[in-house]
Amino acid sequence: MSQNTLVFAEPNAGKSELVDGKAVYKVSPEDFTAAAEKINSAGVTIIGGCCGTGLEHIESVSKKLRR
Repeated sequence: MSQNTLVFAEPNAGKSELVDGKAVYKVSPEDFTAAAEKINSAGVTIIGGCCGTGLEHIESVSKKLRR
């Protein structure tokens, strides 16, 4: 009998840096999408975003991975 395991990823936009007392994440939407493609190729089909990701990051991933 085969079992399926649901795996999802919720990466952030890199390591934060403090700039004027605020956390800043410097990973671009393009770089975030490249990482998401690698995650997807490992079999993960549900990919979101955590700290530092914005609409532009998620939109970029969605456009690239939409089938």
